[in-house]
Amino acid sequence: MSDADYDFLALALATVGLFFICCAVQMKKPKHILEEAFGIYRGRLRDLKSSVFKRNQIILGYLCVVVAIVLEICGSAQPGHVGLVDGLGLPVQVLAQLGLIALMIGVLNYLSRAWSKASFRRLVQEVVTEYQWPFEENMVLTKEIGKLLGIPQQPDDTVDLYVARIRNNLKIPHPIKRPDRVRRASQLG
Repeated sequence: MSDADYDFLALALATVGLFFICCAVQMKKPKHILEEAFGIYRGRLRDLKSSVFKRNQIILGYLCVVVAIVLEICGSAQPGHVGLVDGLGLPVQVLAQLGLIALMIGVLNYLSRAWSKASFRRLVQEVVTEYQWPFEENMVLTKEIGKLLGIPQQPDDTVDLYVARIRNNLKIPHPIKRPDRVRRASQLG
C-alpha cells in the first residue's frame, strides 16, 4: 500500500467516525419533542434506549477516528511506492471515497444498532431481574418494554398472558403466586 492508500482509508474512517460522533450528539428527534410537549408520549424507556444507542455511537466514532490516526501514521512510515489509489483519476477517487464512506456508515450503523439492542436488552433484563419488577402494576411501562423487545400484543392477550410472555422472553422467573393477590385476567387493551 502506498501513502495515498493509507490516506484514502484514513480519511474515510475519520469521516465515518465524525459522522457517528455527530449523530450521537444530536439531542432528541423533533417528533419526540412534540410528542412530549403535547403530552402524547408517556413512556419512559425511549430515553434509556436512546442513551444506550448514543453511547455506542460515540464509542464507535472514537474508535474509527483512532484507527484513522493509526492508518495515517502507518502511511507516513511507508516508503513511497505505487498503490491502488495512485492509479485512479481524481473523479474516480472522489466517487470511491464517497462509496467507501457510505458503505462503512451503513455496515457500522447496522452493527451499532444490533449491539445497542443487545446492550439494552441485557440492561433491562438485569434491572428487572435484580429488582423483581412488578410488570402487572405498571402496564404502560410493561407494554413499552414488550414493544421495545419485539414482543407483539395479541388481540386475545390478558395482562397475565402478556406479562408471562415478557418474562419468558427475558428469561426472568415468574413470581410465586400469593393467595391474597387477585389474578388479573382482564384484556390488555
